[in-house]
Amino acid sequence: MEMLSTNRKAKIIKAKTSLFLPDNFSRPEISYRPIEDVDTELLSAITKRFFVNARVIEAWQLNGTEVNSNNYQISLEQDSEKRKILLRRFKSLRDSKQIEFYLRLIKYFGDRPVKVSHVIPDKEGGLYVEYGGFKYAAFDFIDGQHFVPNEVSFSAVASAIAALHATFNSLDENSVAYIDKLSVLTGNYFNKYKHYSSEDFYAI
Repeated sequence: MEMLSTNRKAKIIKAKTSLFLPDNFSRPEISYRPIEDVDTELLSAITKRFFVNARVIEAWQLNGTEVNSNNYQISLEQDSEKRKILLRRFKSLRDSKQIEFYLRLIKYFGDRPVKVSHVIPDKEGGLYVEYGGFKYAAFDFIDGQHFVPNEVSFSAVASAIAALHATFNSLDENSVAYIDKLSVLTGNYFNKYKHYSSEDFYAI
């Protein structure tokens, strides 16, 4: 029995040291890096497809955590008013139908008690624009940080997951089937689940 206990302890120690290795999301702060002038000019040209008389004041790119898209925080001035937007360049979603579905899904969620960024239509009323061989969408910018485990965070996550599940359950069968299809086609990293043992959860 003592040998079993020792083995169990060894497995727990191994789980603790290997289950949650540092990664792009280990730091709670979401950081952005300034973009060079040439990139700012490009983003300014794209932004003008969404806004009339808008001027880019500053622009930053999300630093180090991008997998499925490139994301830019842009500070704009429009008619003497300032605002921040998130400009997204799609990477894993390339097909127009896929992106259109994704953005309409976000709009659907935003009309319900799910906290998502509002999708900003372009000047023609479309949900995204094409520029330089890439597709871009604009959103209202929401400040935030990565998850930090504490009582307030767990409570907020529980409420958000409940709202998310309720909204997903309200989708029609065709939408659910298309989401499943996209998950396979794009191979997004969040659809590739690791296998966990009881020892892993005991370590948690």
